[in-house]
Order: sequence, then C-alpha cells, then structure tokens
Amino acid sequence: MKVALIFPNINLGKILKISSHPPLGLAYLASVVEKAGYDVAVIDANALNLNYSQLMVKLKKINPNIIGITTNILSASPSLILCRLIRQQIPSVKLVLGGPWASAAYKMALEKKFCDFVIVGEGEVAFVELLKHLEKGAIPSKIPGIAYVDHSVIQLEPPCPIENLDAIPFPAWHLLPSPKKYLFHNRRKIFYPVMTSRGCPYHCNHCTKLVHGNRVRFRSIESVIAEIQYLKDKFSVEEISIIDDNFTLNAKRAEKIIDAIIKKNFNILIQFSNGVRADTLTPNLIRKLKRAGTYIIAIGVESGNQSIVDRIGKGLDLNAVRHAAQLIKKEKIILYFFFMIGHPFDTLETMNDTIKFALEIDPEYSYFFKAIAFPGTDLFNLIRSKGKFLMSLHDIERGYNTGSANFEIYDLKAKDVEKMFKDAYRRFYLRPQKILSLLINIRSFTELKYTLNFGILTILNLFNLNR
Repeated sequence: MKVALIFPNINLGKILKISSHPPLGLAYLASVVEKAGYDVAVIDANALNLNYSQLMVKLKKINPNIIGITTNILSASPSLILCRLIRQQIPSVKLVLGGPWASAAYKMALEKKFCDFVIVGEGEVAFVELLKHLEKGAIPSKIPGIAYVDHSVIQLEPPCPIENLDAIPFPAWHLLPSPKKYLFHNRRKIFYPVMTSRGCPYHCNHCTKLVHGNRVRFRSIESVIAEIQYLKDKFSVEEISIIDDNFTLNAKRAEKIIDAIIKKNFNILIQFSNGVRADTLTPNLIRKLKRAGTYIIAIGVESGNQSIVDRIGKGLDLNAVRHAAQLIKKEKIILYFFFMIGHPFDTLETMNDTIKFALEIDPEYSYFFKAIAFPGTDLFNLIRSKGKFLMSLHDIERGYNTGSANFEIYDLKAKDVEKMFKDAYRRFYLRPQKILSLLINIRSFTELKYTLNFGILTILNLFNLNR
C-alpha cells in the first residue's frame, strides 16, 4: 500500500505568511509508517506554498491508497476543503484525519463524511495499526484511538497514550522539505524542532489535552542526545527548537539534558519557542541554557492580571514571571511573552492590565492572541453553556476566523476585545525604542526575514488587512 501524509497550506491567499517550523507530528508519523514497511510520501503544502490544484496533481502522481491529513486550529478549514476535493477526484482512496482539531471534532468529520477514519490522540501506534487492518480488509475494531463509522454508528475505543517514547523512531525529516522552506524565527538556516516529553499536568481552560494528555511522559536523556547527534550527522543541523508542552516541569531532568548538550559540544543554537514555565526557572538553569546555546525563551503568561491568571487555571504567580524575566534578560537571552486578550472573565480593565504588564517587563516580543474557545476545552464548554459564539457551532467545527473575537460571555463584548487587541500591538510595538531594539537583535538574514514579516503583519492586522 502507498501512503501519503499531508500538511495543508495555512497561508493560501494570505498577503503575508504565518510563521511555522517543520511539522514534527507529521515527521514522526512518517517515520513509523516507513519503519512498518509501507511506501510513504509526505507533502507539506504549506512549506511548498501549493494551492489545491497543485497539491492534487502531486497526489495523483503518488497514487496513494491511503491519505492522512494533519489538522490544527489553523489548518482545519483548508483540510476539509482538501477532503472534499480528494473525495471528488480520487474517490477510491481512504481518508484519515488526525491532530488536535480532528481529535476534538471527530464526530462531525465522520458524520459529514469528510473522511473514513479519525485518529484521536497520539497517532504513531494507532495509524500503523489502521494500515495493517486496511491491508487485510479488516475493520479496525477495538484499536485505541481510531474513530470510524460502523453500521451508521460512530465507534471509538478511547486513545491510549504511548508509554515508551524512546520506542518511536526519530522523525523522518528526509521525507519533508528542507527547513530553509519554512518561515520561523531562527538565526541559522538548518533548524529542526525536538520534543523531549509529552503531556502537561496543568489545567488552563483554553488548552486541549486531547492529543498528549495531562500525564507527562519523558524520553530518556540518552534518546534526546542521540536524536540531536542524528540531526547533526544526517542533516547538519545548526539550530533546534525544543517544543515540549513543559520542558522545565522536571527541573533536574531539564538541567541534565542541558549538561549533556554542553558536554557534547554540539555547537548549535537552541530556542524554547514553547513549554517553559516562569516558576520552574532557576538562575543556575538559565545560566546553563545560555552556555548550551539558548538565545530565545518563550513564556506563556496569558494575562497580566493575577485574578484572570488564577481563574483560567494557569496556576502561575505573575511575580515569578517578573523574577524569571530579570534572570533571562541578565543572560541576554531574547524573551517572548504569550498573552491572550478576551478571556471569559476579562474586562476592559483587566485587558489593560495585560498590556501594562507587557510594557512593564518589556520582553523583546509580546505575542497577543484573541482567546478562542477550541472544541475539547473547558472554555468551549463554558461558552456553550454560559455565553454565545459569534459564529455558528457548525462554522466553529469547520474552522476558525482567528482575526476576530469568536465569543461573548458575561460582561465581555467582542468590540472591547477587538479594541484592546489592537491597542496591545499598537502600544507595545509602535514605540521607537522597541522598533530599534528588534532591529539591533537581528543576527542573520533568516532572522531579518522573520522580523520584517512580523512587523508588516502586525501593521496589517491592526487595520484588518491580512484576511
């Protein structure tokens, strides 16, 4: 059997591009399919900037028996459009959806016949088991994590998280485009994401745990170091981005990984674009991160108002954020903050507190997002019971318009969210000293491309032009 795995083009029709790194989940899936002995091809339509017609030409040339499409909040809509096209033009193929969005909306995807199967949760074991059953012409019953329709009834055996992460082969990057094809905030051209653990024990109401779950599972330190060595030997990697849900949850383990990287003298740059909590950072760990090559640390703050942080389930003391920021800046590491505007308990005052907190700490980058009630989250259930969506539930299931507020609840109004979102970007970035500091930090052409794209994109978003 031939298998094609697809990452849809999330930038189709956009004036400027949404940044993204090589898709780790798809690369992992490709590696286990290849190891199982199947003929597998990967098409990253986003990296290759393919429109639907170009993508269909590639698919027909591959002539697969099974097509797997990964879905997230940004790719849900193009994924479903692609499903319709495949149904029309290659009707004999079996269609499989996976990823966080499909895991949340699997019932809708199956009821409306967008696909034949949905992989709910982690996909490496379930997808290979599905292939084996399809090869035999058997129904994949009783296999954890596979949703399908049997006699008009949706069947799903609850997913089972993978316990031994070391057993998963390294990502099949040889099947994906060169990392040079991706727009990301990297300083060196050859960069790849690395995940050393899966799962997060915290309970933020806007976050779905449908893929990796609440229980944290760790790869061995030996496996992590072996993967970095593999990336050096096979792909001449120059930079890695560690994208765990929570890399520093176990501070001692995190320090041992960094110690091993220092000892191996990999001569790479490291960034943490995700998965670092401010309350887990110590002066010693930050010094070691710097020594190992770390130049970016991103922290999810979510709100600059302590009451809001507490009510959304973040469990983070904002004073710990202040302290961590001081330590990071002392080591001259670029600091990112992530904030959300329009939490269900937000008011004009609390949203203004978020902007003031960003200005107080003044990280190099503050990313402000409008809160979105994603299916499978506590926030989604709260809005459905106590508030109102500003689009129909049908539209929400098909995808999202991330350019506008998608719900109202209590005293929170969409117009206030829109206003404060624009105020946040205007007040934080449209300062001469901020613009100058961003330009001063540029160290490479790839970083210059990202910074210019980000700057222009910010201006376009302020005027609602990049839709």
